Amino acid sequence: MAETIRIHAPKSPYSGVFAICCFLMLSGPGCSPSDDPRPDTVAAADRVEVDREYVFDATMAGYRGIEGEIEGIVNPVLTARLGERVRITIINGEFMVHDVAMERHGVASEQILEEGATTFVDFVARHDDTYFCTVPGHRFSMSGDFRIVGEERVRAFSLGTTAGLSTSI
Repeated sequence: MAETIRIHAPKSPYSGVFAICCFLMLSGPGCSPSDDPRPDTVAAADRVEVDREYVFDATMAGYRGIEGEIEGIVNPVLTARLGERVRITIINGEFMVHDVAMERHGVASEQILEEGATTFVDFVARHDDTYFCTVPGHRFSMSGDFRIVGEERVRAFSLGTTAGLSTSI
């Protein structure tokens, strides 16, 4: 008869709490767009005029531009003129929690989990900054620079070059 070896690993006092939190997060109210308690808030945000918008596919590999001059570029340098209203929209490219925040401007989007879900952050460009994902461990691969630029520098960045231009502000 074969001997059965049993290994006893002590349970963490937090394992049950973690399981309950995961269950509530994934199955609780508000998990589908139709359950969103703020439809008027979202609709109002969609009506806000922006001067410049960037759209990303968000994955652990980084924020990959999917429109305009940043298409296909991972964690590109974003630019705007002083005082422009900027929107950064992310589309979740995987089943993992992501968001986008601006470090110095002090704004952050909602966190999204589902693949294909979207969220955004709006702000008025006041100074150079860094955009990043606030989820622990994500910033390493999900961050990039935001720069205030003048007319000639906007064109240079959109052409993908900074030759002959100072990148310090």
